[in-house]
Amino acid sequence: MNGPVNLSRRRFLRDTSLATGALVLVAAVPWRGVIAAGGDALEPNVLVAVGADGRVTMQFTWNELGQGAMTSLAMVVAEELCVATDAVDVEVPIWESKYGNNVTGGSSSMRESWLPLRRAAAAAREMLVTAGAARLGAAPADCRATEGAVVQAATGRRLAYGELVAEASQLPVPAEPALKDEAQYSIVGREAPRRDVPDKVTGRAVFGSDLARPGLLRAAFARCPWSGGEVGEVDDAPALAVPGVRRIVRLEDRVAVVAENTWSALRGRDALRVDWRGGDDPELDEAIFWQRLEERAEQPGFVTRDDGDVEAGLATAARVMRAEYRLPMVAHAVMEPSSCVVHAHDGVCDVEGPTQAPVWVARDVSRALGLPFANVRMKSTYAGSAFGRRLMTDYIVEGARVSREIGAPVQVVWSREDEMRHEFYRPASIHRQAAGLDADGRLIAWSHKIVTPSIVEQHYPGATRGGADEGALRGVADTQYRPENFRAAHVPVPGTVPLGWLRSVYDCQNALANECFLDELAAAAGRDPVEFRLDVLPADSRLRRVVTETAARSGWPRPSRSGRALGFACHACFGSFAAQVAEVSVDGGLLRVHRVVSVIDCGTAVNPNAVRAQMEGGVAMGLSIALRERITLDRGRIAQGNFDDYEPLRMHEMPVVETHILDSDGEMGGVGEPVMPPTAPAVCNAVFAATGLRIRELPIGEQLRS
Repeated sequence: MNGPVNLSRRRFLRDTSLATGALVLVAAVPWRGVIAAGGDALEPNVLVAVGADGRVTMQFTWNELGQGAMTSLAMVVAEELCVATDAVDVEVPIWESKYGNNVTGGSSSMRESWLPLRRAAAAAREMLVTAGAARLGAAPADCRATEGAVVQAATGRRLAYGELVAEASQLPVPAEPALKDEAQYSIVGREAPRRDVPDKVTGRAVFGSDLARPGLLRAAFARCPWSGGEVGEVDDAPALAVPGVRRIVRLEDRVAVVAENTWSALRGRDALRVDWRGGDDPELDEAIFWQRLEERAEQPGFVTRDDGDVEAGLATAARVMRAEYRLPMVAHAVMEPSSCVVHAHDGVCDVEGPTQAPVWVARDVSRALGLPFANVRMKSTYAGSAFGRRLMTDYIVEGARVSREIGAPVQVVWSREDEMRHEFYRPASIHRQAAGLDADGRLIAWSHKIVTPSIVEQHYPGATRGGADEGALRGVADTQYRPENFRAAHVPVPGTVPLGWLRSVYDCQNALANECFLDELAAAAGRDPVEFRLDVLPADSRLRRVVTETAARSGWPRPSRSGRALGFACHACFGSFAAQVAEVSVDGGLLRVHRVVSVIDCGTAVNPNAVRAQMEGGVAMGLSIALRERITLDRGRIAQGNFDDYEPLRMHEMPVVETHILDSDGEMGGVGEPVMPPTAPAVCNAVFAATGLRIRELPIGEQLRS
């Protein structure tokens, strides 16, 4: 179902619209995600309503994570309905199955809403024009919509939308409404300020940590320091002695301290004495962890792309190059530790807090409490950063279990240490590559084997082919490069450390291995790294233009000042094409990134202001992970606990970021994730240009100090 439809046939549309004084339309959104909710049929949709006052209301069923989706989607509705953007009110509804499986991830909110929202708004516009024409005694073709009104061209007579809602509501919804031509756009493609920013700046915005209600108790949890452990003996007397502590709730794998306030809950949790038993791998340390990956790297893996004959190409090559890259686990390191309010009562469960996947919350809470899927009601708040962490439902499910046990609403509170040590981490990986160059320095054969656990297989056992995850090969099996002989393979690694999707997921790791290895090959061939890439990019690749534009706009290959060097990298993912040039200096082992030139082709840029912000944020996060971030293991435990030993990029270290959004008539792509993958390899390649040192393992800071 791709077009607007009557919500429940004509009578329901008429009755409900007359009762509420609104013209209501539903646009179908393609179902995405891999989980069917409790066997119930999901019909994803986005609701658009025009009120009797002429104002437009859009139900925002994604999550505003700081990516600007709330603003950009309202712009799309305003454009097709011919109203000002500030005439569109955005409401975040309590999630129901009718709103669909809108999982905010994969840079999908705009891509998946672009056509459905346009069709819904265009259908509303056509219905209003038809109603207005009838009222004016004119043909619809002689009337037009403009500035929230229907205007008769010949006479200039106009009727505001609000005056036409009753008549328009009784008309059938057009199956194929005419969409505005891009040349007619007056809102899409123009700068617009983010509508969520004023409340965030002034403190009016509500995050999970801000939620409060009468009778609300706080719950802090003691969890096993290693994965898979269970609760043994518990001495809760010291915790109960803490003023304000009300209850101790023992679950199979954790113990909750329920208190009147956050401070008492956390103090009580720290006073608990718990004997943890069992576990998946309680003695796992960093050396054993990497040894296991190395052992798996000796296996051939599952080949998912095999062009030509790689072995023959390597055998006949004038020069063969081999390299291994290692990337560690990293954490989401969200600014706001996990928090939500949950109340299980009277056969339902009300949840409020930050989530990227309300349908997954409903699924997991319903399973944990044995409730019907529809009896879980989720209301999303702003998230104090997410990057994939809010796809997970662990902090919500534990709150639901405790709320049911005590018969009261609880707010789940995590400390920074909780968040860092009980995360779902981006998996570590080893990349073994081999390539052959001919006598002219052309790439004729390339093999890339990725050794890494599968996130999907860990969460949904049996969902992959023996653990071989095509998602783990994103950016490799579907690379834009087209050498004559190419092979991509994945070696799955059984893992006990909890894993999760982090911004750009495997693309970030795979881009580093690809782009650094290509830089090594270009140097071995004595060729310019940009020209070397263009040689293996097909003529019809949108990445070619991005590559050439980035080189031109950065002044490649000359840095802006002496003592500095440039590094280049590019990547295509999530429907967009991005490239970067990093300008760095290295002095006595101290790396400074001075400037990053970032270019993207994302198709239509609905709100360039939001696109630039995402580009800058992607560079910042990419740099932070590249320079310092690393999760390590010590006797099964996560060694890092806070921003003192898991140090992110600091403000004074942020380089100047020059962003360039290319005009493009290509298919729309995402912008939240595609810019991040080229950042680390661009910096690594610049380090080589400055020092002659190849960075084959992250974080870069550790490599420069060693």
